[in-house]
Amino acid sequence: MKRQDLRSVNAVRKNAFKELKQAFIALIYALPHEEELQIRYIHKVMLQAEMMLNDTYGMTEKLQKQFRNYYSNMESLTAAQAVDVSYRILGEAIEEREKYAESGENKCAKEYMTVALSYIGEHLQEEELSIVQVATQIYLNPVYFGRVFKNTFHMTFKKYLLQQRMEKAKRLIQDGCESIGTVCEQVGISNASCFSHLFKEYTGKLPSEYKKDYEE
Repeated sequence: MKRQDLRSVNAVRKNAFKELKQAFIALIYALPHEEELQIRYIHKVMLQAEMMLNDTYGMTEKLQKQFRNYYSNMESLTAAQAVDVSYRILGEAIEEREKYAESGENKCAKEYMTVALSYIGEHLQEEELSIVQVATQIYLNPVYFGRVFKNTFHMTFKKYLLQQRMEKAKRLIQDGCESIGTVCEQVGISNASCFSHLFKEYTGKLPSEYKKDYEE
């Protein structure tokens, strides 16, 4: 059962409506037969979701009121009603989180981006570094993360990643890195021909030409 409630909470964390629906379907089938235990378990899911919301983006006044109403009316709800109400509240929580990120006014969203940039910088040498990998590190849906990233930095994740790789390549060459092959490894582009093409597009010079400028 623990895996089922974590699926629901993680779906909200990632702002993933589809995953939330799938998690609740799985949750319904996994609930115990006794209705009292069912209601208790749904209550546990809501408590965990509330804690996660407070620890990440925070709670709007509207969401706080919905959670309070749920708790105060919990004893009068059937298990089926508890499932329905909790699913609706968590769905609205996802909507609120998306609104906050899109507006760019939420401090926690910016903190997420700070962590993401740090992770990208530390893993530039990994050729398979992707938006999915970075989004997973900060518990966000990749599509949602990509949208917030572009709204925040006014460029796509892919363009930012290439920019950072080229800037690192420039620094390595300027610092006297022994070979272009080593530079390729350090920036996560193993194909030297592809690297040279991208580097020339970015700087206007081939890596060998750029290197000569700093050997003189």
